[in-house]
Amino acid sequence: MFIIGVCLCMYFSYHAMYGKRSIFHVMDVQGEIALAQAELNILKAEREALELQVINMRTSSLHIDLLEEQVRRILGYKYPGEFSLPGH
Repeated sequence: MFIIGVCLCMYFSYHAMYGKRSIFHVMDVQGEIALAQAELNILKAEREALELQVINMRTSSLHIDLLEEQVRRILGYKYPGEFSLPGH
């Protein structure tokens, strides 16, 4: 009877440490959640920046500097005598 009790104790201890719902698995999942939350925060910040650009590009609140920057970047326009660095 003692051996059965020891075996059961070892069985449950092993699964408490290394099973699907174990301590280590929970810590791994919490780490993944933290990484996903950080990525979500970055994506939210990028989205807010893009939304601000969209708002600034509307005709009711056109931001001239932003428009000029977009024209230069997308269409490649520049002033005579002006040069741009490769990739910019």
